Amino acid sequence: AIVKRLSLPRMSDTELADALPWEAEQYVPFDLADVHLTYDRLPEAADQPTTELLLVAAKNERIDARTDLILQAGARPVVMDLEAFALANAYVENCDAPPTGVTLLVHCGKSSTVVCLLEGAVLAVTRDIALGGQTYTEALRRDLDVAPAVAERLKQASHSIVPGVDPEQVLAILSEVTSQIVVEIRKSVYFYRAARPVEAINRIVVSGGACR
Repeated sequence: AIVKRLSLPRMSDTELADALPWEAEQYVPFDLADVHLTYDRLPEAADQPTTELLLVAAKNERIDARTDLILQAGARPVVMDLEAFALANAYVENCDAPPTGVTLLVHCGKSSTVVCLLEGAVLAVTRDIALGGQTYTEALRRDLDVAPAVAERLKQASHSIVPGVDPEQVLAILSEVTSQIVVEIRKSVYFYRAARPVEAINRIVVSGGACR
């Protein structure tokens, strides 16, 4: 999915619906017939000359795959949300989100890391990084030439003794993967600052099974 914050001339919802496909063509690298487009209009002042919104584009095939999975489980899908939006909503509702300032959310999953930047309680930027817990496991398996189960064990407790494996080497491999993820997170922050200059990130929240 693609999420892009847009600033457009002030317009009504009807005008916005007509303009959205034209705007989306600039940012969506797929045929618009193959994606579902929607948007979230952000809060704006009465005298504000622009309309601020989050454009969201998700491929139809991925939506259909998740819908089919839910139907096969015997349930009926009512609402489908992006992982980044669900993460931001969970944070705002449960973690006493400050009304101002910038918060960086980093959710480390098995196959990817989701990065969100919030302005107060409003999602401003999100990005999926194709590095996660499995990246650590694969790096250990490859560099140490061990079985996947052993690599997983080393990842979970690198201080434990595994015959023939140097704990210092394990830590070096894990640190290298962490450095790669940090570089990608920084790129997300730099991208955000290029469009929305801010002095500092006021809060960083890390979650997910691979963040331990």
